[in-house]
Amino acid sequence: MKLHMVFVLGTAAIIACCAYASRCSRGGRPSESPGVVKTPQDPCVPVPRLDYGWLEHFAMNRQRISESGGEIDIVFMGDSLTHYWDVGEGPDSSTEIEDLRRTYSILNCAYGGDKTQNLLWVARNGLLDGYRAKLVQLLIGTNNSSDGTDPKDTFEAIRKIVAVIREKQPQAKVLLLNLLPRGTSESPAHRRNLEINALINSEKWDDAVIVGDIGGNFIDRKGNTIPELFDGERLHFVGETGYCLWRRAVEPVFRDVVGK
Repeated sequence: MKLHMVFVLGTAAIIACCAYASRCSRGGRPSESPGVVKTPQDPCVPVPRLDYGWLEHFAMNRQRISESGGEIDIVFMGDSLTHYWDVGEGPDSSTEIEDLRRTYSILNCAYGGDKTQNLLWVARNGLLDGYRAKLVQLLIGTNNSSDGTDPKDTFEAIRKIVAVIREKQPQAKVLLLNLLPRGTSESPAHRRNLEINALINSEKWDDAVIVGDIGGNFIDRKGNTIPELFDGERLHFVGETGYCLWRRAVEPVFRDVVGK
């Protein structure tokens, strides 16, 4: 039986209790470039990156796996939005994950700027090996949208990533998140994200895949991203509030699946 869950929270109430915003420069951190449309690569062909210390980050995560003794509860996979859960990894990074780590063993495999093809490469080349996770949280595809990739092709790549996770970690549940809103409701990348989400939501996933839509926490009634939550690009979170909202949406799944 397919398990499809949608999470929506009252944004105003949580912003009031979690608000903490600070605007900082990016200073060379890896990030997406929504204003530049490049010729897209095939999103379904695994490929590593050679920029921004990407391979070093990959090696660091392999070392973390080696040192874990196989004790990893939750794996985070994605791009900068997930990468910046970790303190010090970006100007919009969060302390929420540190609090979560008091309860769960978490491996954050995400990296800023990654597209589906990069995540496919790491998934096939070691970051899903050497341990038995209980849950994998997956959010990927917005960078494919920003480079003009056809949403159907991006979705097909997401399907392939889920298949690799299921192959490498058959005991784990997959929390597959809808792509988050970006820019305004009229921006091309945002529209592509919505098309990808429609495909994710209509797919007949197996019982191990939990589909979560948390995007409603970050938009206003017109479908635009809430300015107070995002940077000038309306792509990355500023301060703690966005990650506070994200955590509150997914934490019930963490507790249910991991059992802590």
